[in-house]
Amino acid sequence: MQRKQQIKKNMSKTKKAKAPDTMAKLIPSFPGQVVKEFKMEALPVIQTTSAGGALASIYEIKASNVTNFTSRFGSLFEEYRIVKAKFTFRGYSSTTSGLFIHWIDEKDASAPTLAESKAKAAAAFAPADQRPHVLVWRARDPLDLQYIDCGTTTTTLATYKIYSETTTYGTTNSTTYGCVFAEFWVQFRGYA
Repeated sequence: MQRKQQIKKNMSKTKKAKAPDTMAKLIPSFPGQVVKEFKMEALPVIQTTSAGGALASIYEIKASNVTNFTSRFGSLFEEYRIVKAKFTFRGYSSTTSGLFIHWIDEKDASAPTLAESKAKAAAAFAPADQRPHVLVWRARDPLDLQYIDCGTTTTTLATYKIYSETTTYGTTNSTTYGCVFAEFWVQFRGYA
């Protein structure tokens, strides 16, 4: 009996290992190399339904969506990686009708479809409430965490998708519903 109590006591003293946090660790590839991290605003995208009331929009997580990325950072750093992206949808009017579905797709960068949106119904929101609707993506797997040459800005890591249409979600024709704002957290390493 005493042996079991002693084992429990010793186990409670040991600390559990924490999962690595990519946002906290700025690991240089060699001693003395400097790694910097910046939060950057990407280009906003206005969300307007078509004449038929549909909306099928994408926003890729890639460096080319940051204004003048190569000219601003290419001459300063050798490599970068996007470790986090935050998308915020803001509605324009409280009188608009319908629902939107938004999600982040790490496998497919094509335009969203009705079938995809139905599978993501838990992410539905009403733009008319004019509250910010936020989705956050974090780089987690080894492919996302690889550094990319600053001259290459077209590598897509994941895609923010937003979808709606009249029949299923009740949107109206040719209506500007709001805007998606994107922020990227980018880590750089190596001076050019």
